[in-house]
Amino acid sequence: MPKASQNRIQKFIRLCEKQDYFRDQKLTIGESIHAGTRNRCWVIRSGEDKYLARLGRELADNLLTNWQKEIEINQFAAQVGLSTAAIFVDPSNLSAIYPWCGEPLDREDLTEAIISELGEKLGLLHITDAPAGAIGYCQTIESYLSLIGANSADDSRMSDVGELLELADQWDQSREQCFCHHDLHPGNILWNGETCTLIDWEYARLAHPLFDLASLCYYFHLSDAQLVVLLQNYPSSRYSAQQIRTAERMVVGLERLWCEATKLAFKNC
Repeated sequence: MPKASQNRIQKFIRLCEKQDYFRDQKLTIGESIHAGTRNRCWVIRSGEDKYLARLGRELADNLLTNWQKEIEINQFAAQVGLSTAAIFVDPSNLSAIYPWCGEPLDREDLTEAIISELGEKLGLLHITDAPAGAIGYCQTIESYLSLIGANSADDSRMSDVGELLELADQWDQSREQCFCHHDLHPGNILWNGETCTLIDWEYARLAHPLFDLASLCYYFHLSDAQLVVLLQNYPSSRYSAQQIRTAERMVVGLERLWCEATKLAFKNC
């Protein structure tokens, strides 16, 4: 683990031990369980109790990140049973500690019951009236391209940008936008053996519901049969399997552009 990251988590834990919730507990740092471009998570232990510590890092505004807003949305999602509320938040260092709610969901652990639960949770998520801003897909793509540089649009990896913008325009014109997590890869869905919990709300926005459905389909490599189960348990099942497969292009395209943009953003920090 980089020394800077180790120092940062140690400093954060010392701060936590001075707070009321942890004042009488000795906290120890366990393994790093999930690392992203912007965030890193650790297991924190106190005796037999476990917690999840999450440390973030600021990015440019046009990368759609805002720590304070993320915490607010996370607390809101916890109220409706989609997430878990933070025990301690340190906005000045973009850090928080959460109750332990399981390990990242692995594709190999997927059962029909878990897929059914995910469909139900997405249904609840998409009818929740949350204090989230709206995403503009075309604007987001153009922002990423501006960070990458105009010449990158000619790169072979970006050859499908025109097709992506066409789909983005359709979604921007749609009236179906609703509260979406917008980053549903396996590391952001925790499983404790009984239920799933969604974490990491930094990209939660009013967005097109097909993005969340397609994210589950893409990141978990859902088979056609598994996709049927997901849709059967998604309360507002107005989408076809083909629509979700098509929407995977947006998930793949945005991820590719986002990775390129954040790589350059960190390089220039």
